[in-house]
Amino acid sequence: MAALDLTPRQRQRAALAALLGNALEWYDFAVYGYVASDLGRAFFPEDVPGLQTLAAFGVFAVGYLMRPIGSLVLGPLGDLLGRRLMLSLSIVIMAWPAC
Repeated sequence: MAALDLTPRQRQRAALAALLGNALEWYDFAVYGYVASDLGRAFFPEDVPGLQTLAAFGVFAVGYLMRPIGSLVLGPLGDLLGRRLMLSLSIVIMAWPAC
């Protein structure tokens, strides 16, 4: 279905879903940025306190930069194979280290 084929109600719902998704994503990044120094102290070696914070923000940066890279790789595949499959694949990829 093309964007021009949508009813005004469907366009409103799509815009609201995009707004809520974007707000949730920025909230997630804001909370991580706020607690990054505490996470650095909790998860990285104590030898150099500044390095703890730098490492925590490094993890933050990797997560922030991987989103556009993932979209460049998985986006075209999603157009070919289906977006649901690519969404499932991205969730599996994110959860893989926890397994």
